[in-house]
Amino acid sequence: MKLVIRRVPLVAIFLLIALNVACGGGGGGSDSPASDTPSASGDSQTPTPAPAQATSSSGAGRIEQVGFVNNWSPGSQPDPSKVFTTSFKTTDDQIDVAFKLSDGAAVDVSAEWKFDGKWLVLPGALKIRADGGKWSSFTFTPKSAYFNSGDYEVSLGIVGATERKTLKFKIVPESVGGKFDQAGLVKKWDQSVRPDPSTFTTSFLPGDKTVYAAFTLAAGSPAEVTATWKYNGRELVFGDAPVLNIEGGRFASHYLTLERFPAGDYETVLSIKGTSQSKSLKFTVPSNAPADATKFEAAGLVNRFDPAVEPSPGAFTTAFKPTDQKIFAVFKLAGGTDALTWVTAVWKYQGAVMYEALDSLALEGTGWYNSVLSLGTTPPGDYEAVLTILKTGETKTLKFTVK
Repeated sequence: MKLVIRRVPLVAIFLLIALNVACGGGGGGSDSPASDTPSASGDSQTPTPAPAQATSSSGAGRIEQVGFVNNWSPGSQPDPSKVFTTSFKTTDDQIDVAFKLSDGAAVDVSAEWKFDGKWLVLPGALKIRADGGKWSSFTFTPKSAYFNSGDYEVSLGIVGATERKTLKFKIVPESVGGKFDQAGLVKKWDQSVRPDPSTFTTSFLPGDKTVYAAFTLAAGSPAEVTATWKYNGRELVFGDAPVLNIEGGRFASHYLTLERFPAGDYETVLSIKGTSQSKSLKFTVPSNAPADATKFEAAGLVNRFDPAVEPSPGAFTTAFKPTDQKIFAVFKLAGGTDALTWVTAVWKYQGAVMYEALDSLALEGTGWYNSVLSLGTTPPGDYEAVLTILKTGETKTLKFTVK
């Protein structure tokens, strides 16, 4: 029910940003699991959802009432004056956008979702069949234990009609009183042992494989801790990057792992959401290879790609159809060295970033690589893929239309 992005670099180099709270949240000395972006589904008093290809005639019915409810029970009739709200907590089990249609025949209702201005659910990806004169809902649930705090927006509309109902709501942290006690970078870390400041370092080698940004919270309030990773002052981007929910006095880490790290200056900024609390941790990876002179030689878009066959620029296109299940942004790097370099890919729809459509690829040498957008059915509209070589800031913006 939500967009899926698959990243396919053409070399055996993999990037993973992850959290070390695993096995039920016990890792890293924390019993608080990660928060997550929500997944969405639909419930109706006519519970069978409409098939993906279902449509409704324009003007058939309208949405009379709509609002947000904490844990709505399908089949019940909410009292808007008592249960509608726009404020929720990260610890809430579910959030429902309940709506009532005007009297009439059953119609298909679609929902679009955004989080902090980025797309979570694209138009046309989520819809249900709803009866006229009755209450139905779309349900928002976290994929793990907690919601991510932030600003959300949902837009509902009857399929085939132009009118839409757009509402906003906020998910607030459980607490905004958390503070860092200590934080530092380590190469190895036992998740059951409190971080030891004597092991903190700012120097890593290309083959160290993992950089842990370990931290301990001061005793007291819990906190949501995020990590922003940067390379030579430019942000490394990741789809659905984790947020850690940590109890006061506990410890955990964000980490970056890679077969080999590109040489350069790095920084990770740990932040406690809802506060001004942050820790900037910088480190350097020295170069054992020729200077990185990587640049883009070519870039384009295709709907089919064979890693064993070099793309032909004559096959590049800017026009795609909704039935194109995958769209590849292919690009060729040049520069004459075997230096590792970071390339990011950011996919946008109608000018807004798709939350999970973010790539950071550590690529070696010259050759063809790709980032792929995989949506199943691709909604009509204007898109773009923005490719950036972080070392130099060189970008390629590939715009395309689906219709």
